[in-house]
Amino acid sequence: MKIEEYLGSLPPGALSGDDAELPDSAYRDAMDLAGLGRGELFCHLGCGRGRGVQLAVSEYGARGVGVDSDPEKIEAARGACGAEWVCADAASFELPGPAVVLLWFSDPAVVRSAAEAASRAPGSRVVTLAEPLPGAMPEKVEYPYILHRSPFGPASLREQFESVFGARCMDFATAWEHAERYSRAVSGGADRFLTIMQSVLMWINSSNMGLACDEQMPEPVRAYAQILRHHFGIDVEHLLE
Repeated sequence: MKIEEYLGSLPPGALSGDDAELPDSAYRDAMDLAGLGRGELFCHLGCGRGRGVQLAVSEYGARGVGVDSDPEKIEAARGACGAEWVCADAASFELPGPAVVLLWFSDPAVVRSAAEAASRAPGSRVVTLAEPLPGAMPEKVEYPYILHRSPFGPASLREQFESVFGARCMDFATAWEHAERYSRAVSGGADRFLTIMQSVLMWINSSNMGLACDEQMPEPVRAYAQILRHHFGIDVEHLLE
């Protein structure tokens, strides 16, 4: 089956960030990158049951706000660690002031709205996973965590790419290294299937944006694409434009 069919078979929200349940280590790495300090406001958009907010309050001494559109998740989080819990669409939430914002959504409309909200609260720091904010230059990168500071400086696609990956173009080694970092961060350990999938998609996306080092798919990438097809029944090569 094509990868679109595979992704469509996953539980709703599994890839959008709506149902993201990161390991504690991921939350701590994101907060450390942002330099979250005592008394600062930490806002997790799409907080789920609020584990990230709980860690921000209990371990970093921050003031916490968790925002999620699922009333059951917000109800489950309520009362924990004295944080504020808001049942709302992340795309419509207004920051009450400068904050450290954790954001992991694939929906471009949500990401754009969150970036605009942070722009209206100068001094805010936004941490995203794997992808930078649209058109914004990252301040610091510890892949897959990417830090931005409001007001955001503009950046071209190539400038963003070089900032995030530390390279002029995507080759197999760069794709594999960053895919492995991503899979370790979101799964809490080594996940071979996720690393293979992510590395292949990373190279294909870079190729489609004109940012791959090779015009043709490198042999290691092709080999992993064949593994996905033959062993998992997932076809990705049709994604190449």
